[in-house]
Amino acid sequence: MKLIRHRAIIVAALLLNGPLHASEKDDVIATVNGNPVTVQQLNHYAQMRQSQGEQLPQQMILDEMINRELITQDATKRGLNKEDQFIDTLKEQEANLLAAYTLQKTIQESGEINDATLHTEYDVYVETLGDLEYRASHILLDDKNSATAVISELKSGKGFAKLAEEKSTGPSAPEGGSLGWFRPEQMVPPFAEALIALEPGQYSQQPVETQFGWHVIRLEETRKLPAPSFESMREKLHNNLVNQRLKDYIKALRDNANIIMSE
Repeated sequence: MKLIRHRAIIVAALLLNGPLHASEKDDVIATVNGNPVTVQQLNHYAQMRQSQGEQLPQQMILDEMINRELITQDATKRGLNKEDQFIDTLKEQEANLLAAYTLQKTIQESGEINDATLHTEYDVYVETLGDLEYRASHILLDDKNSATAVISELKSGKGFAKLAEEKSTGPSAPEGGSLGWFRPEQMVPPFAEALIALEPGQYSQQPVETQFGWHVIRLEETRKLPAPSFESMREKLHNNLVNQRLKDYIKALRDNANIIMSE
């Protein structure tokens, strides 16, 4: 579950990393009808544009800010800032901004995320991985009866790869059903559970159901695989920890709230 879905909240969170308004200590780089535009404002605006995938020259960013200020001043003169549609939109943006600020504060107040914290998360993650990588093949069918029939053909001596080419509905059919090397946790749970119960060379004796259909799985071989390095996992561990803290926060709010869904 993604807890921050609204793009406006993400942008708002970026803007909250520093001051949004000019102060006496800010370095003014332009004035627009007497209103200052500062280096600090320019940096925050550039950060927002960068978050949207745009890396613009400083002069272009400054021109955009000046244009925005001119438009804002004109809108105020015309009274557009008092129209109901604008006020409704402003309330929505205020709610997004407050939500972003609250999430940011919640993460900060839940404790520093440092190397020691991440190493603890890394150790837990490594324990869940196991130390084996699997090479397997499968035959994917649309229904249980078809999968059961394939198992019967395998028992009669027909080759797995040949049956996969002829009958599998999965994209790996042309390769004889080969899925290559992978860790079990990369697969959906029912598939992974059936796979790790097999010995190399064995195929599943019962069809395995997942959201993709019915599988007949053959384990080809396994091999030892070292855990990924801490450095390669650092960003993922950090994001996972942040997301978990936000999930816990949201869950606590919902558990203590009186939410009534209208029919």
